[in-house]
Amino acid sequence: MTHIQLVTVLFCNVLIASSSTVPVTTFTTEPILPCLAHECVDDGYFSEGACEDTFCQCIGGEGYLHTCQEGTFYDPVLEVCNWPWNIPSCSSTTAPPPTPSPSECVYQCAEENGLFADGCCEENYCQCFHGEGFLQHCPPGSVFSQEEGFCVEPENVECCQE
Repeated sequence: MTHIQLVTVLFCNVLIASSSTVPVTTFTTEPILPCLAHECVDDGYFSEGACEDTFCQCIGGEGYLHTCQEGTFYDPVLEVCNWPWNIPSCSSTTAPPPTPSPSECVYQCAEENGLFADGCCEENYCQCFHGEGFLQHCPPGSVFSQEEGFCVEPENVECCQE
């Protein structure tokens, strides 16, 4: 009888030891940081400063700091991360003033989404989304290539050579 009790005790200890092993889960998410320069009164997205790659998301009076992908900055008008040449507050004071450009697309957007040339050899192009056009700008010294679908140097666009 003692032999059976000893086996039972050993078996129970093995079950307890094997069932008490808990896998450890490691999370690799970024830590939640508070906003640096914005005090949250209203809900929404807010700039942390002019031409910054960080922005504040306010929810219920609490602020959460977010960072844009490398090379992009928070655009307070569109409330998205954007290329610096598309954000007026990121324009350099050392660069010559840009020539005035139209505020609306020349290209007439249909229902097709995408990027479309706003003329031949132009630095402006139109981003169409659900029939609505949003004027975009290439970096200084480049033009939009309809063939490539992005901004390139003018010598790489056939209509610029004419």
